[in-house]
Amino acid sequence: MLGLVQAGLADRMMYVTHQNMRKHTPFSLGLLAVMGVSFPTLNVEAGEAHCFDTVGYCRAPYSGWHSIRQSRLVPQASGQLVVPTRSEAKAIARRVQEYCNASDHQNASTGLQHGTILLRKGTSREMANVDEVRKSLMRYLARVNITYISGDLRFCTQAAWLWADVVVSIHGSHLVNQAFMRPQTHLIEVLPFLYEQDYNTAGCAPRHRHVLVGLPSAKFLNWTQHNARVAQSQRSTHTKTRSARILVPVSELDLLLARIVNNTAAKGGYRCSPPRCAYV
Repeated sequence: MLGLVQAGLADRMMYVTHQNMRKHTPFSLGLLAVMGVSFPTLNVEAGEAHCFDTVGYCRAPYSGWHSIRQSRLVPQASGQLVVPTRSEAKAIARRVQEYCNASDHQNASTGLQHGTILLRKGTSREMANVDEVRKSLMRYLARVNITYISGDLRFCTQAAWLWADVVVSIHGSHLVNQAFMRPQTHLIEVLPFLYEQDYNTAGCAPRHRHVLVGLPSAKFLNWTQHNARVAQSQRSTHTKTRSARILVPVSELDLLLARIVNNTAAKGGYRCSPPRCAYV
């Protein structure tokens, strides 16, 4: 998105609806406003579904494909898409926090005190043991709240989802908002069992990002290592597990939280067996 704005191509930041109609989303309009680019206000209908993955849809002005030869986003010398540097990412995060009055949502705390469990409604990819996760966070933080992603998809509402000292959330495209987290805060992203594709949507963001892999649900408990190895190599199984309920490994979460609080997170790592990678 930053590349589109910098290249003067902000009019290509479109969302494809289920009717295959192209329009701007509250996310893209909010980010453009932060960057000083004005577009007409978009009215979002109640209950309208949005996919965060497609908010940066890029199209050529007069065709359905984007020419590499004509693109201002692909430098000919390197062949790499334009991405923000770390300093640019921090500057954008600050602008978003100022634009959305971050202090009104959550005052900066001394040390790590405030935790958020961020959950999505209306999806099969839900957190199976929310109460256990909350109890784990309460052992290390003064207060913990549970936030549900609802129909309010205004840009500043989305940015505020992750304005806490520690955020625990299941894997999903909603985590693109981690780009606007405050410095020295922590995101713990829990991947579905058998879906260990570590897709980092904001590599240069000032926050710290940690990854855990969900435990097998009841239907996977009797799987042999051979079956798990086969499942890891099957794309269809990845798709199914990506949409399944996620059981957070609470003992691994406890270990990670203890290290975060003690500022020793760098000591963590993963021990991977055929079924899954465990945080150790």
